Amino acid sequence: MLKDSEKSVPVQNKRPTLARIAKNSVANLSRMGTSWLLALFLPPLLVRVLDKPVYATWVLILQVGAYVGLIDASIQFVVGRFVARAEGLHDRRYMGRMLSSATALMIFASLSAAILIFFGSWQLQHLFPSIPAAISLDARQALLIIGLSLVLSLPFSTLAGTFFGLQKNEVNALAGSLGKIIGATGAAWAA
Repeated sequence: MLKDSEKSVPVQNKRPTLARIAKNSVANLSRMGTSWLLALFLPPLLVRVLDKPVYATWVLILQVGAYVGLIDASIQFVVGRFVARAEGLHDRRYMGRMLSSATALMIFASLSAAILIFFGSWQLQHLFPSIPAAISLDARQALLIIGLSLVLSLPFSTLAGTFFGLQKNEVNALAGSLGKIIGATGAAWAA
């Protein structure tokens, strides 16, 4: 026997659903388009400005950002799935418990990752001995700045996942695109 909160909700009119799908698709494409454009223009700029060892070090440090981005996207997807489920069941209590648990876990993960970033920065020369000594201090500082800025954004993955689950992708697209543009501008300026 199904509880009241588990009964199926009647399907809405097709027009709002198609409009919502189109709006969310455009938002997702614009967010991904920003990433694609930055991936096309930033590396050639860095290759022209930086010598080989410095460029290799930048790529290594930016890989940290790529891994954090994968974690961030995964968390947004999972939280979005559970938010959509709670929304479909009209169960605000379940949604609240799930979001508070996910936020607490992300704060813990963020603090743990920050400790790893500090340790990695401190031991960067030992972990990657091919980094030239002349740029070692700059590389350590860059790892701290980029790593910590990305790690500090992890708890907000829960919020982004909430918008994803509520099918408000335009919020994520705007915030994600602006964040990527600012981050790429900062990386280009720092280089």
